[in-house]
Amino acid sequence: MDMGLIEMKKSLTPHELEILKTELERKKKAVVLAYLLWFFLSYLGLHKFYLGRISQGLLYMLGPWIAIGTLFGGAIAAGRPSARVGGTLATLVGVIALLSFIVWWFVDLFTLHKQVEDTNESIEWSLLMEIKRLV
Repeated sequence: MDMGLIEMKKSLTPHELEILKTELERKKKAVVLAYLLWFFLSYLGLHKFYLGRISQGLLYMLGPWIAIGTLFGGAIAAGRPSARVGGTLATLVGVIALLSFIVWWFVDLFTLHKQVEDTNESIEWSLLMEIKRLV
């Protein structure tokens, strides 16, 4: 936990701490749910959307399909003599992009718990700032 966060919490009254605790319990993200979304629905990017990472969720959702389209489009074009070089290059780009998403998927396996932790800390900071602003 961030030392600044600890210091901020020390300055809260018991009532403010209770509000923080209640709101944090209501808004925090669950590691188990994030992993379930990752395992079953990562092709839709739902685990990223759940953590509030909208651009990453969109990339998870659209990126592999664009990569697959590029791969197959390139493979088809590579079969024509007039587009062999461009098609081969497009196929290579599609393969590299698809492999990158597979690697990213596996990286999430080992980092998703930290991503949830970071998101929850960010939520806690937001709540603290809101409580301090209201006081």
